[in-house]
Amino acid sequence: KETTNRLTILGCGPGRLAQIYIELAKLFGIDKIIFNDVIEEHIERTRDKVDDIYGDENKIDGVNIKYVTGDFTDSKLTHPEKGVASQLKPSDIVVAMWFVTSEILSLESSQEHREKRLKLYETIAHLIGSIGVFIEDIPDSQAPNFYRDLRLLTGLVLKEMNITQLDGEDFNFGLTYLTDVMGEKLSIDSTLERPAPHIRYLPYNGLHKEEVFLGGGLVEIDSRSSLLPGSLGYVQIDTSNLFSELDKPKFNIHTPEGFRALKKELEHRMSHFPCIEKDDTEQRKRTLLFAAHRP
Repeated sequence: KETTNRLTILGCGPGRLAQIYIELAKLFGIDKIIFNDVIEEHIERTRDKVDDIYGDENKIDGVNIKYVTGDFTDSKLTHPEKGVASQLKPSDIVVAMWFVTSEILSLESSQEHREKRLKLYETIAHLIGSIGVFIEDIPDSQAPNFYRDLRLLTGLVLKEMNITQLDGEDFNFGLTYLTDVMGEKLSIDSTLERPAPHIRYLPYNGLHKEEVFLGGGLVEIDSRSSLLPGSLGYVQIDTSNLFSELDKPKFNIHTPEGFRALKKELEHRMSHFPCIEKDDTEQRKRTLLFAAHRP
């Protein structure tokens, strides 16, 4: 089959890696790049950054650039409908860096969560087809480091809250503060008094390979663990005093009241995480390469 000569960036953020992608495209003869993000402001900042660097936002040395705002799992972006061409097109390479895919999750129920995750990789498989590749990085929650401790600590929170609807997924999430691109904490209100909670999905490697295969029929070609830039030495975390012995309320997160109670409890619990600031703690990521399964 013919190649598309196209590179698609899912969750490009505010363009922190835009120049690197463009220069790599020029080096390897890729003549089309799509920058995608669900946040319109991120797309505008990426567009502005490209224009500031190259003096043009749409065509640089033969590389044509397109900007697409929207959720990449939305079929309206990936499948032609009623004569309207899809905005996200088949690509030789699809990239999702800075833990983009870890943001796709649901705490409503285990079924909704799994459906959302499988739809994610089904969409990616549709984009790369039978000859393309998919590159992602995710927090390494298996090797001893901050993200493994975070996954286990968050699991203790969810278990103690008796959230049985997650059916064994309790220990596959990570709760941190939400920060902006400069590392500043974002707030859930205008007073900046309460940092916003940030929940990611952190499955161990075997479970992740399984969901990628079940969702999109993609198989792992390569996997490498590495330190995040600026990550410091690992510090073992003492969890002995993390929880009290008090009875905890049960939450039915299928109801709006229960879901609000869950979020409130998670916010409260964040203050008890000794590692939540991520200071002096080694942080590792895992970079993975996937392609379509070829029997």
